[in-house]
Amino acid sequence: MKTFQRILCPQCLRSPINCYCREIEKFDPGFPVVILTHPREAQKHIATGRLAHRCLKGSIFLTDYDFSSNQELRALLENQSFHPLVLFPGNESLNLSRLSSHEKSSVIPPQKTPLLIAIDGTWSTARKTMRRCSTLEKLPQISFDSVTPSRIRIREQPEPSCLSTIEAIHRGIELMAPACGLSLEKRPHDALLRSLDRMIDRQILLARAHHALLWSSTL
Repeated sequence: MKTFQRILCPQCLRSPINCYCREIEKFDPGFPVVILTHPREAQKHIATGRLAHRCLKGSIFLTDYDFSSNQELRALLENQSFHPLVLFPGNESLNLSRLSSHEKSSVIPPQKTPLLIAIDGTWSTARKTMRRCSTLEKLPQISFDSVTPSRIRIREQPEPSCLSTIEAIHRGIELMAPACGLSLEKRPHDALLRSLDRMIDRQILLARAHHALLWSSTL
């Protein structure tokens, strides 16, 4: 008996009809963004951490159960030219939304390049990732106040303030801009949100087409 292997895009891991790679807009924040993803999260149909990686120039996408012994992450954290910041709303996190422009500009030490670390997954998964890796827990944490609801229209978020990974990274970059000398006057970072919207639009169209096909087959 022959078996057929499903063909997937090697970049977004989606079928050809569902591939969003052509619709991605690239954006260079000027500093590396590291996206830590649980293997289970990486296989989800709507995985915005991978989408963020595809949009962000120079980003690093790491998949692991426990990042305590991840050599690539360790090498990045040991690089003295970087100042790591974990995008995580912990009790000790610095809320960038509540800082003045002057205060934001002092978040990154002089002569250092920010290394933004985002944990891709549900709130529960993100907490487990932090607990498993004591190194991550000891790093400075940043957070923000959510001012708009999530743009994810095909699933309900646990709370109105919850955002997807790509939306959280977008907001983090926006608030870090004064500390990085990054000009967002023309809002180039909105490329992340436009890419997300296109992915969601494609998913909705495919879902409607599938529903219409099932409906017609019952007639």
